[in-house]
Amino acid sequence: MKYFIALLFSFFVFSLYAQEKKAPIEQKSGVVFKELKIKFFADHVFKKVKGECIKPKVENLKVIPDVNGVSAEVPFSISCTIVNMHTGDENRDSHMWEILGYPDQKEINFSVKNLELTKKGTYSFQGDLTIKGTTKPVSFTASSKQENGSLKINATFDILLSDFKVERPSVVFTSIKDKVRIEWEAWLK
Repeated sequence: MKYFIALLFSFFVFSLYAQEKKAPIEQKSGVVFKELKIKFFADHVFKKVKGECIKPKVENLKVIPDVNGVSAEVPFSISCTIVNMHTGDENRDSHMWEILGYPDQKEINFSVKNLELTKKGTYSFQGDLTIKGTTKPVSFTASSKQENGSLKINATFDILLSDFKVERPSVVFTSIKDKVRIEWEAWLK
């Protein structure tokens, strides 16, 4: 069960300027974007595969403090360079990259088109996720809470590899499941 599971997202959903992990980025609003983690999970009959996007990028993000916490101007995008997706197994990773279209396709991108605070501490995201050159609309809900002096925002959502024309890798003649779970966490201060 090699590969992939990556899509993260997609991220997805908040990576800032090609920053180092945990490198703070000061926004004009005075809000500091501290960190973004994107993880992905895929199931195979014989194994559950867990991976992470190392150094996800966020572009054009402008965080805005408001009476309900924080918001952001849209559009902004979150991306993961395909070769920065790792599962802890180099052979599986290289196969995953190939299945995701590398080297022709360099990254997975989530373009956030709409972001709304639906109730205190809950955000609704809508945007376009592009994997292997195929773009599909994606929407999900994220929750937020204060934790250790920072605002932690997290979301979990599923995608289907078949929606993005991604071949499902197989091991011992058995393919991974079509559904890949993506989780992300962002910290703002």
